Amino acid sequence: MYSEGMKNICVGIIGGKGRLGSEVAMLCKNSLLIQKNTNLEQVIDSIDIFLDVSSADVIPTYLPLLIANQKPLVVGSTGHSPATIDAIKDAATKIPVLLAPNFSKGIYLLKKLLAHLPLTPTKIEETHHARKKDAPSGTAKALEAIFPQEIPITSYRTGDVFGDHTITYQLPGEEIRITHHATSRELFARGALDALSFLYQKEKGLYTMEQVYEDELCKR
Repeated sequence: MYSEGMKNICVGIIGGKGRLGSEVAMLCKNSLLIQKNTNLEQVIDSIDIFLDVSSADVIPTYLPLLIANQKPLVVGSTGHSPATIDAIKDAATKIPVLLAPNFSKGIYLLKKLLAHLPLTPTKIEETHHARKKDAPSGTAKALEAIFPQEIPITSYRTGDVFGDHTITYQLPGEEIRITHHATSRELFARGALDALSFLYQKEKGLYTMEQVYEDELCKR
């Protein structure tokens, strides 16, 4: 879905030296890595759209400048405090913002499947690499949000796992497990590019990955 029309668009990647940021930079036609020592005021005019894949405490430091300069923002970082989420939502009343706890198309399809099952899961389990700071993951929280009641979430941090999420249903005498298993980090990077392509030139507002992939399906 990443549009060829985006090849001349400069993407400012906040957290561009991280694992996902580096993957996006390799796939992106034109990008600028935003680091702690970057003077954003000096380079912001050359950037058309921003992608945040940093840590949860970073984005509040950039939001005011992005709003003042009317720059669209895709938020791919997770673990945000309620205050930061409120700040992101407030920013969306002034600029286009896409909030994405997960860039995977498979997770989008999984959420659609779970929403149509006439069952309530007994638990959600998620596993990520040992260096992931937030637990539960933003994806696990998004899966739980599908259901009207709270679902127990168990988090594991080990090795270099890209991301596993298992939803378990129990019936008398049987058990159903539905698992999404990410096999590479590149799939998230490609999803981030899809999000950037979708958001570029959108009106101010708060957007989601569901809209990104629904928009793609409508174009087929």
